[in-house]
Amino acid sequence: MITVKQYEQMKAKAEELTAKAERAKGEHTAALAVLKQRGYGTIKGAKQAVAKLEEEVTQLEEEYNIALAAFEDEWGAQLSD
Repeated sequence: MITVKQYEQMKAKAEELTAKAERAKGEHTAALAVLKQRGYGTIKGAKQAVAKLEEEVTQLEEEYNIALAAFEDEWGAQLSD
């Protein structure tokens, strides 16, 4: 058997967790609305788009590094003078 104090503590904790769940549900709904505004129907679709963008960024970084190395090879001596 639980005491009244324990019951009150459990009730307060349950109310706190319920409020957190409601806030999370609201945030989730808002996030989905933003995704839909940007043309994504689901979080999975948005994650796929992010993964594709990350791959593109990685490729562009590699291309930049190659171009920078070529530039430094060609002009590095003149720029350090």
